[in-house]
Amino acid sequence: MKTTLIMADISGLLMGAGAIYTIFAIVIGMLYALFPLIVMWQLGGIKKRLDQASDDEGKEHDELLEELKKQNKLTRQLLKAYGHEPEV
Repeated sequence: MKTTLIMADISGLLMGAGAIYTIFAIVIGMLYALFPLIVMWQLGGIKKRLDQASDDEGKEHDELLEELKKQNKLTRQLLKAYGHEPEV
């Protein structure tokens, strides 16, 4: 009789652990599936804020863009100097 109760307790614990694991797997799966949508939503918000920027901020963004282009050019030159062919 006592063995039956111990086995029932163990099986109850295993079922509880299985249920927790199942819920955890479902949540992780949903996050994995929704991750591209979350990233697209965030990038859309950034683009919207950039579009609403004033002319002064637009000039600042243009300066940053030029700096990035210059940095990209220098990085490509550095890669070429070390024998790597930069990707187009």
